[in-house]
Parts: sequence; C-alpha cells; structure tokens
Amino acid sequence: MAEFKRWGPISVVGHAERLGLQWPILVSPLVAAFVLLIWVFIFKALARHPARTPLKLGISCWVFALLHEAMDPWVFYGRARTLAYVLEETLEFSGTLLIGLSAATVLQLGCPSSFRLLGDRWRRSLVASAAGVFVLGGLVVVFLFRAPLVEGLAPYTRAGAFAVSLRQQEALVQEFRMPATPVHSVWLPLANCDLSGDSGTVAVRFTALDAPERILSQGSVQVLPGDCPRWRDIELLPPLTAADGRHLALQVVADIEPGAELQIGATKGNRYPDGRLWINGALAWPDQDLEFAAYGAPEPTRTKLAAIVGLATSDWRWPLLAVDVFIALTLITFIPVRLISVGLLGLDEPDASQAVDPPAGIHTQ
Repeated sequence: MAEFKRWGPISVVGHAERLGLQWPILVSPLVAAFVLLIWVFIFKALARHPARTPLKLGISCWVFALLHEAMDPWVFYGRARTLAYVLEETLEFSGTLLIGLSAATVLQLGCPSSFRLLGDRWRRSLVASAAGVFVLGGLVVVFLFRAPLVEGLAPYTRAGAFAVSLRQQEALVQEFRMPATPVHSVWLPLANCDLSGDSGTVAVRFTALDAPERILSQGSVQVLPGDCPRWRDIELLPPLTAADGRHLALQVVADIEPGAELQIGATKGNRYPDGRLWINGALAWPDQDLEFAAYGAPEPTRTKLAAIVGLATSDWRWPLLAVDVFIALTLITFIPVRLISVGLLGLDEPDASQAVDPPAGIHTQ
C-alpha cells in the first residue's frame, strides 16, 4: 500500500507540477505504448468485427481529451477555462460510452453478423456534424463572441496575482494605450468580502494623460457584500474611441462607505507592458499592473469582424484554440446523434459490400 501511495496518480500529478508540466505530458510514453497495443488489438483481434469502429472512435476521444488537457495551460485562459473543463469531461464521457458499447457488442454472442453499432453511413454523419459545428460556431463568434482588445491577466496558475484594497474615493490609475478598435467594456476582478457591510460602487473612467479632468468614457458597477472575488464586466458609455496608440489613463475609483474596503485585482510580472500603475497617486513597482481586459462591441459590426481577424493573427494560441474546440465539438455532436439514429430510429441499412462473409458450408440463395 505504501508503494502504491508513493507511485499513485497523486504522486504523478504532484511530480508533474513540480516540473512545471501537465501530467499527460509526463505519462505520454505510457499513453503512446497503450494506444499502439490497442491499435494492434483492433486490427488483429477485431478484424471486420462490428465493435471495431466504435472502439477506435472511443480511444480517439480519450487520447484527444488527454491532448486537450496537456494544451490547457497554453491555449485556454481567462473565461475560456470553463469551456476547457466542459469539453474535456464530455470527451472522456463520450469515449467511455463508446468503449463500453463496443465491449457489450463483443460479449453479445447472439448479435447478427450484419449488425453495426454505428451503422454503415457514419462518415456522412461525421461530415454533417462538422458542418453543423462550423455553421453554428461561426454564428456564435459573429453574434456573441467579444474580442479581447487589450489583456493584462494573470496566468492560469494565478501566479503573481494580488489584490489592492481601496477605501472611500481612493483610486488606481493604469496607463493605457488605445487599441485600433473602440472599447465597449472593461473586465475587472472585484471583491467585497465584508458580509456584514454595505455594497459599494466601482467607477471606471478613461481620461487623457495630459488632461485628467476630461472624461472620454466611463462606467460603473455595484459590488455586493459576498463578492469575494468576482469578475465583473463594466460597460462604457459612450464607447471609448481615440487615436490608435494614444496614451490614456484608466482610472478605477472606489465609492464606498467610510471605513469600508473594496479590493481590486492586480498582477506582478509586467503583464501589461504598455503602461505603469499608480496606487492612490503613488507609482507602483515597475512590474505591477492592473489585472484587466478590454473588450470590443458584441454586435456584428465591421470593426468587430476586423478585431476578430486581428486577434486570430496576433497569437498562435487563437488558431490552435479554434481547431481544438472545433474537433472536440464535432466529436461530442457526432456520437449521440449517430447512436440515436442507429439505435432508436433505425435509419441505416447494412451495406452488403461490408457484410461479414457467411461461415464455410452455408450456402445463400
């Protein structure tokens, strides 16, 4: 038992974290050997067997889920973290379902030789699932996705993230460089952990560095007791428009009761190198910045489409993220649709060209 605890899954995960790796990367040689053995088994022991296709697809789902988790820290971050967890767990469930159904087919001795678990037209369903994901995904990107124009977020491990406490009318000022696209909202981590206190208001204002009294755009949000912490979207009215690259000031002001405190997220590590951070009029350390993200318009305008194209070409992670999500959603869509169509609706007829030959000595008319 002691040896198992020493070399068990918890030890593997902990050792991977100490090395700065994801655990699927650490065990990748074992995964590769397992997949190779399974592939040999599929092509040798299950040649022309109806359980062959669902087993291959189930193993592929599991392998892709491991690859998905290995890429997680570099591809998924910010709000996409929740999407990463949902896709990973759904892929694992789908793969387990197919592997279990494949095993049940092998053990079902009375199964007719012409029965196929996924039917003979599964490739058409796969293409249709991919097309559906592409169309619906495009509509989601155009109408719902909000392109991050500026980001100063902490890494997924939250290393370097900390909170700055502000009292009544105290403020943070982040020097800000205007992007090429108008800014419609600012995303901030805010906290009001005093359950017995009153709610407070956080105001966001954009001003010119040389004229701080001139407000270009502003917005506010109420922070209720118990928000500890919580990311909040603050809409700007009017949307911030200025010359591309112009130096501005992003002011975050706390409007709360005397004696109360609100906490605003900040980061170390120079997560936003285009500006310095000021805390209550004092210049912070050079590597410290406000933790924030600025977003464009949600409506499908020409500037939004230009921002999406610019985002996709700005970093290799975004195209990789799109491909990863597309493959995962295609598999997740294809599996239940195909199983329902074959198992409940009986939409497929067995293909005579792929039917198993009858045993020797049995003659057909």
